[in-house]
Amino acid sequence: MRDDPLRAFCQHPTPAIDGADNGPLHGLTFAAKDMFAVEGWRCCSGHPAWLASHDAATCTAESVSRSLAAGASLIGKTQMGALAFDASGVNPHYGTPINPRASKRVPGGSSSGSAVAVASGMVEFALGTDSACSVRLPASYCGLFGIRPSFGRVPTDGVIPLSPGIDTVGWFARQGEILRDVGQVLLNRPETSAEPLSKLLIATDAFELCSPEAQAALQKSVALLGERFESVEECRVMRESDDPLLVMVWYHADRIQRWQVRQQHDAWLEEHEPEYGSGSWDSIKAASAVEARESEEVRARVRKRLNGLLEGGGVLCLPTASGPAPFLDATREVTRPQTWASLVLCSIAVLGQLSQISLPGTEVDGAPIGLSLIGAWGSDERLLDLAAELPSVEASHA
Repeated sequence: MRDDPLRAFCQHPTPAIDGADNGPLHGLTFAAKDMFAVEGWRCCSGHPAWLASHDAATCTAESVSRSLAAGASLIGKTQMGALAFDASGVNPHYGTPINPRASKRVPGGSSSGSAVAVASGMVEFALGTDSACSVRLPASYCGLFGIRPSFGRVPTDGVIPLSPGIDTVGWFARQGEILRDVGQVLLNRPETSAEPLSKLLIATDAFELCSPEAQAALQKSVALLGERFESVEECRVMRESDDPLLVMVWYHADRIQRWQVRQQHDAWLEEHEPEYGSGSWDSIKAASAVEARESEEVRARVRKRLNGLLEGGGVLCLPTASGPAPFLDATREVTRPQTWASLVLCSIAVLGQLSQISLPGTEVDGAPIGLSLIGAWGSDERLLDLAAELPSVEASHA
């Protein structure tokens, strides 16, 4: 058994596989969230009922295979929020991975173990999934680089689906260069022109969702980032200040996701009725096709607005989360407003199907909070190149 005092890795047996003898990721180690199939091994998906009711995989996830072929070595599978439906990283079945940067706070979910494995230095990078928030929030809470790629840019083959219309494969690193190098291996060729990123758009209505302390703390990072662009402008994600669409994006993304989860896993959920992440089985059961269709119409409005903002090399700048990670012992009633605001921020890229990178931003009350960049669909490589120019996590906290 590996020494794992932070509970980053799964308790059940998981594979360790040497990477190829050469390649762009040769010499690096990585971990994968326990939703990524490895031939001959079972996944728990963060829940003992899932582990007990599913057979070993008959193939290996494409993103794991590509990482191994590029020379990286897999050292194990990581713990996660139960059934991937979780924003906190708290797991009532296997224990919660400990946030190395703020041990009294949650690590963020549902890719919590992957973030903790990277933040603690146990691996150089880790694979996670991001449907609603599950790479970006733990990246923010653990002070890491993390990416949710443009929808469809990284194959999800061999990854347990949650909500296929919004699921993405993302990854974490402590160095922007490694985040970029992994992207060069995992990303499929883009279908859009490589337009330079020239205009930084400060999303004022997104910053307004943060605590005053978080807004003030992030301003220095925003100013330094702005020096790398030809122009810096303020904007609102939604055109009119009284347009309710920004604060409603999480509501509509949530309705779309819950309906897709029900469509994907209804039979299994009916049989097992598990404690479903930090959500509830009843909320999944209540999801409806009518509501999902209504929300898809809103999604089209959001995409149109975002595409208009980002054309011509625009990059949207916003907080990754509304504040630092909530405390582990805080009640759900206490954390609900902050979690809701963070999910609103994360839902912008989800509804737009856009690329979003969370950068190590700053600290508030001694805990990390990330700063995010959202680019047009297919701008992943350019965002990753920008991340590679920024200081590593170690350098920024030296």
